[in-house]
Order: sequence, then structure tokens, then C-alpha cells
Amino acid sequence: MKRRPLQFVMAWALSVVTQSDRWVPVGGSHNEYQDHLDQESLKRSGNKVTLWTRRDFVTQQRTAWNEIEVDCARKWDTILAYVQDDAGVISHNVVRPHRGSTAIPPNSVGERIYDLVCR
Repeated sequence: MKRRPLQFVMAWALSVVTQSDRWVPVGGSHNEYQDHLDQESLKRSGNKVTLWTRRDFVTQQRTAWNEIEVDCARKWDTILAYVQDDAGVISHNVVRPHRGSTAIPPNSVGERIYDLVCR
């Protein structure tokens, strides 16, 4: 339960700090959502890079953030944490990782993120 205040503060901080130079658009669906990566959150350790992404849903009052670890050597990613603000109601996962490692599909937002942080 100690994570709830931290996750809430993280979601609030990420939503407040939205400078255009910090959040880089990486794709999405113009009618449904837009994805961004947080350049200031990038941390490299060997062949792995961790970062936060933000998904803004166009037709809904909802934003989701994922903390992602990208394995540049294998071209895989793992969702470490998930936080969502759904019209002011904050929800998040308490199990890490949120989603286990999977191969990054070609022509995906994941591949755009991989291209930006691994090359």
C-alpha cells in the first residue's frame, strides 16, 4: 500500500510536466490516442534502457503512463509499471513487471521507441 501515494505523485508529476521538448511523439492513432516518450526519464544500463511513456486518449478524459525497459540487444521490451488517470481516478499496477518481456513488433510504436533509445 505504500506505493499508492508514490504512484499518485508520479502520475500527477508526469501530467503537470508536459513541455514539448520533454515529451517526444512516437505515434498512435489520431482518432483514438497519441503516444509520447519522456526524454528526461531515459536511463541506460548496459544494453537496457528504462523510460516512461504517456498515452493520451483523444476522445476520453484518460491518460496512461508506462515505465518500460527496452532490451536493445534482443529488441524486446517489458512494461515495468502502469499508471492511469481516468478522469481524475488514479489506478496503477502493484505487481512488477506489469507485462513480461516480449519481442518488439515491426512497424509499431514499440519499434519507434526502440529506434529512438537504442540507436
